[in-house]
Amino acid sequence: MTTSGSVMGHDPGLSPRLVVLGAGLLTVLGGVALSPALPGIASHFEAIPNAELIVRLLPATPGFAAAIVSPAAGWMIDRIGRKPALVAAACLCGVAGTGGLWLDDLIALMISLTLLGAGVAVLTICAMSLMGDLFVSGARERLIGIYATVTAIGAIGAVYLAGLLAETSWRLPFGLFLFALPVIALALWVNLRSHGPAQQSLTGPPEEGGEYLDWRVVALAYGLAFADQLAYFMLPSQLPFILDARGIENAATLTGTLLGWQIFCLAGAALLFGRLRDYCTRPTLFCLGFVICGAAYSLMMVGDVVALFLLATLSGIGSAMILPTLQSMIIGSASEQYRGRVIGGLTAVIASGQFISPLLMTPVIAGFGAAAAFLAAGVALLIIGAGFGAFAVATRRPTRQLSRR
Repeated sequence: MTTSGSVMGHDPGLSPRLVVLGAGLLTVLGGVALSPALPGIASHFEAIPNAELIVRLLPATPGFAAAIVSPAAGWMIDRIGRKPALVAAACLCGVAGTGGLWLDDLIALMISLTLLGAGVAVLTICAMSLMGDLFVSGARERLIGIYATVTAIGAIGAVYLAGLLAETSWRLPFGLFLFALPVIALALWVNLRSHGPAQQSLTGPPEEGGEYLDWRVVALAYGLAFADQLAYFMLPSQLPFILDARGIENAATLTGTLLGWQIFCLAGAALLFGRLRDYCTRPTLFCLGFVICGAAYSLMMVGDVVALFLLATLSGIGSAMILPTLQSMIIGSASEQYRGRVIGGLTAVIASGQFISPLLMTPVIAGFGAAAAFLAAGVALLIIGAGFGAFAVATRRPTRQLSRR
């Protein structure tokens, strides 16, 4: 198997990369474009019983739907193929996402966002599956890093643009989902079929081009992803309340600034992922990522603004090592025939971790305080990182050729 970054010597070129990145950009809209419109939606539907409660549930609706449908979506994508699934999902995102432009019923709007979440799940799985089907070795790792960077920057840009549009009308941010049109056009035009075996497992497939599925690697990736998201989502779900409880002025503005800076640091660090994989094994990257995040969370005990910015910086950098490594690991754990299913499971696990994090951490913070809760999470992350550090030392390879294992 070639390790030059292409499949059997064939480089798919720029167009498939643009399809993957375009699909990734479309997925982030589902989580961020709605938030600036919430006050306007609440005002528009204020006469409806329980409108305020329903409106507060709207931002979580796409993510919840994605978590539910992801396992089945992965199986479907393996059955019908990446391109048909991607085109259908982009169409669904375009139609359901723009529903807010004309729907005038709150329940219908929630249903449209549920359908949007299903489309986002399929798009996410298709994008990651294509990275595994079409690319190997260095090309795959670089694309994973670029994908993380582009989606992170896209999320920041979408929030800003949606905020500007929401100043005019709460409906206008839903127009951002018209971005589905160029994604659909490009996906229809580009050849998205793999040109040979693109599999590269953590332990290696039994034979080139054969079917394989390493459930040990899959189970490890799922467990790490769940633990990572439990900790990672503590910041966006708990920070506004922590700052407000500490009596910090302009807490809402500071929250947005810190979270935006965290994403910006993640985006910048993720660009280096492909280069890091040239020199570091996956256990080494897991060690660095979890240790950096663990150290960052302990800074919540300091509590001043400088410490919070350092926390956001380090957690962004650490996350840029953890999540792309998890994606690379899960892509390589299965051959093309099973890849959609294992990626669908990872998508569901990540969404579940984000959903459960505030449910688990809110009572812990209420009982023991924010500093203690973040410190406990930090210690857990440090233990995970130390374990991978020990494993990396024990299995250290002297040659650069084996660094990607």
